[in-house]
Amino acid sequence: MKKINELIKLIKTQYKCFNIIIKKHGSSKYKINYNITNSPRLSSDDDIMIIFDLKNLDYKDLKIAIHKIINNIFLLAKVMCEKELYKVKLFPSLLRITTKEKIFDLSFCFLKNNNYFTFDNMNSKVVKVDLFTFENEIKKFIKKTKYGKHTLKFIKTFMACYRIYQHRLPKGQLLTILTLKLYNEQKNLESTIFYTLKNIFEYVKQNFLFFTDSSPEKFIYYKKIKIKIKFDKLAFESFIKILNSFLTLEKSLKLYLK
Repeated sequence: MKKINELIKLIKTQYKCFNIIIKKHGSSKYKINYNITNSPRLSSDDDIMIIFDLKNLDYKDLKIAIHKIINNIFLLAKVMCEKELYKVKLFPSLLRITTKEKIFDLSFCFLKNNNYFTFDNMNSKVVKVDLFTFENEIKKFIKKTKYGKHTLKFIKTFMACYRIYQHRLPKGQLLTILTLKLYNEQKNLESTIFYTLKNIFEYVKQNFLFFTDSSPEKFIYYKKIKIKIKFDKLAFESFIKILNSFLTLEKSLKLYLK
């Protein structure tokens, strides 16, 4: 964590002309045990969102500005972290740093003219996001539910097994909406989890019936939303195994509570 904090301080120094907001959140605060699945590790321990206020930046093309900032931060991270033999990988609008102890995701959001922007992971286009409104609405709703805390645990645990999303930010948007919609209908946590997994399992079966390692990137369509899925064979088999385990348990779903 020391190197990560040093990197954040360096970013603030390099871009002191911007108002930079740091938001730390992520699955680590939920004390989730990822060893329950024996699946490939897809989620981070700590998510750090770095928000850049671009209002004073004289760039005609927002995409060029965002690319320049992200690429510069990537180079800074490589110089700082690879001395410690940390792995540094750049994704659209996301920097992942893997240490011996933890996985850190540095995600980037950009404020311009009172609008927030990030990258659409489907095609690397800059897109407008209503990030904080969405997150606050979800948090308020979950707090009101009888099983709010456990619903959050389920969403976070399930995201460790398999990430399904429309945009990188907010994380797990589609899965969260789907889960909460079903919770409203079922009024029961176990039924909600069961039917959420059952629905996703059906999508997977339909879309990955002839899955092979050499297959091109796959997509799932949910209510006209195009969702990009990245799988290798091991991840695919692990995901199917996890889904089958949950679905076999039906209403006796206690695995997520461990």
